[in-house]
Amino acid sequence: MFVWNALEWQSQYEKSSYEDIQILGPYDYYSVMHYPIPAPRTHLPSFEVLQKGIDLSRIGQRAGQTQIDKDKIKRLYS
Repeated sequence: MFVWNALEWQSQYEKSSYEDIQILGPYDYYSVMHYPIPAPRTHLPSFEVLQKGIDLSRIGQRAGQTQIDKDKIKRLYS
């Protein structure tokens, strides 16, 4: 869940359909492409994780691609 007042909204993003997202597989909180929880300028939480069992310290990691990242790249570019 986004904390909208912590973000500086930019309208250059196009929303994907639910069907397009489902083709890629499960949501990956640990993806190398995931934003960290603190918003860049305000350092306030920009979203709240509702799913139980997610390690918040791993969200926004930059150590490398997860297996889900690799699977999604294969689906998109194969």
